[in-house]
Amino acid sequence: MFPAPGKTPREDTAAVMKFYKLPKCFPPSVMAEARRIPSVVDAEAELRRGGRRDLRREFVFTCDPQSARDYDDALSLSKDRRGNLVLGVHIADVSHYVKPGSAIDREAYRRSTSVYLCDRVVPMLPESLSNGVCSLVPGEDRLAFSVFLTFDKSGEVVKREFAKSVIRSKARYTYEQVMNIISGGDGKCGGARVGKRELRTIREISALAQRLRAKRFASGALDIEIPEAEVILDDAGEMTGLVTRPYDESHQMVEECMVAANEAVAKELWTKGVKILARLHEPPDEEKIDMLRAELRGLGVKVGNISNPKVFAQFLQSIKRNPLYPTLAASSRTTSRAGARRGPRSCSRRGRSTPPSARRSPRRRRGVFSRSRSTGFSRTSCTRARCWTTTPSCPSARRTDALSRFPSSRSRDWCT
Repeated sequence: MFPAPGKTPREDTAAVMKFYKLPKCFPPSVMAEARRIPSVVDAEAELRRGGRRDLRREFVFTCDPQSARDYDDALSLSKDRRGNLVLGVHIADVSHYVKPGSAIDREAYRRSTSVYLCDRVVPMLPESLSNGVCSLVPGEDRLAFSVFLTFDKSGEVVKREFAKSVIRSKARYTYEQVMNIISGGDGKCGGARVGKRELRTIREISALAQRLRAKRFASGALDIEIPEAEVILDDAGEMTGLVTRPYDESHQMVEECMVAANEAVAKELWTKGVKILARLHEPPDEEKIDMLRAELRGLGVKVGNISNPKVFAQFLQSIKRNPLYPTLAASSRTTSRAGARRGPRSCSRRGRSTPPSARRSPRRRRGVFSRSRSTGFSRTSCTRARCWTTTPSCPSARRTDALSRFPSSRSRDWCT
């Protein structure tokens, strides 16, 4: 039985943690192991060992919510000799620190993911990792995994490359700052002035992201934009307000870059015959589709053959201006897809425009996600759940028995 409400919000949170048996702290062995991990990255030593690309001079930046405490992905953009855009997506290399069978690895396996509560986070990894050496804070050397995608003038990927790297984030932007820049502003938003080069880079990445987004939707991907709500709490944990967070082009920019990188990883492994852990959706149940059609007709909404993914995508576009859009979209999303499952093989997937991939959910949520920001490419505050690896140091991959031997060292660490 769920516990009765406490006298204070703190008591409520404690009751929830007790009911779900969420750990309050890490075992001593885990903390002792975490303390042995250096808090400063010796980038020069790592580069001397070989196998890493030095990207510290590149303009690499992060984009996260104002309230974010860890920064586990970053972006960059350059051009090759032919003038093609080269998008860089960089993810913190947590597997460098968390070794298979270690105390941290075993505890992370037991926890599986970070858990987000109203007033706190129960992390999967010690904070010295998730918020420290594995957080891509600006001005600090960090070890990363990098994906480089080369796009031609039409927005097609003509080359994909993967590398371990050393990066040094040049800036930490918020979504509000990036949206200001995309809209033609100077991106100041209370912070330092953004240089012309940085403004140009962010706008070019955003333009590229919008082209990728348009291509996905033209191929039948579902465009479901439902505003996110954030609960505002005071120091005592009492709710003082509710704020709707827009899903604008700044969020879409990061989302499309991450999806593109994820698909590139999946394609690389798939073409080499490596099994990948993918989230798959079977075709929706026809009875549920009929029920949805009847519901929508009752609300005065005309629908066509929404059993067809492309027709369904067009239908979602047509109702965007309807005042009931958030409700209709949520209902449509739930009804239109069968229960998700994860497995190493491909099956038909509604609203997916790409071959078998381990792609994550399009929405980049940092709250309950469960985007958490949990397994695969879903998001947690702890960077480790999002590393592109199925080595034993990735507990979510090991739990689902998706491990396989990779055909080459180049792709050894790249699997979602």
